[in-house]
Amino acid sequence: MVIINSTVEMDWLVFDLGGVLFDFDGVAGVTELTGMSLDEAHEALVNSRAVHALETGGISAEIFGRQFAEEFGISISSAEMVALWASWEAGPKPGAIELLASLRDQHSIACLTNNNAIHWERLSTHYGVRGLFRRCYLSHEMGLMKPDPEIFERVIEDLGTRAATITYFDDRQDIVDAALACGLNAHQVSGPGDIRNVLGLN
Repeated sequence: MVIINSTVEMDWLVFDLGGVLFDFDGVAGVTELTGMSLDEAHEALVNSRAVHALETGGISAEIFGRQFAEEFGISISSAEMVALWASWEAGPKPGAIELLASLRDQHSIACLTNNNAIHWERLSTHYGVRGLFRRCYLSHEMGLMKPDPEIFERVIEDLGTRAATITYFDDRQDIVDAALACGLNAHQVSGPGDIRNVLGLN
């Protein structure tokens, strides 16, 4: 166990992926396809029934493509929609891989992400993401999505430590608030620079 800033004990560093370590171009993509504002597109994605079903492992990629296109009024085929969705996984933020490599030598690190089989395949194949972490908690494998408190409770139980010794990073404040309510030491961040600031590495 290590201590950051002489006050916070840490057993694990746990990271969201999209918006924290990796870029996701879905908001801009939906805006381009539908004419929604960026804020409207973000809200629509957060509340999308098709996205929720995909990211909890409830539907196949083919069904998702059809349902997503219908939900957002996009006149393309299911296969075209799936290809677009896959392309919106835009790769690591600058410095993200290097940060994880440096942290892995001294800390136990894991990811907890609302994700889906389409993007996870791309993340695994192109960037070897699973190998970057000691443990990976994926919504589409767990059947749960953040900010559901149960997903945090399962992670705490699986890691076998006290919630207060898990330092968690996410880009969405509502998810950070849910993690804090479950006892985690949670922080809202938008990239590797923010993470370094929280950890006192800058």
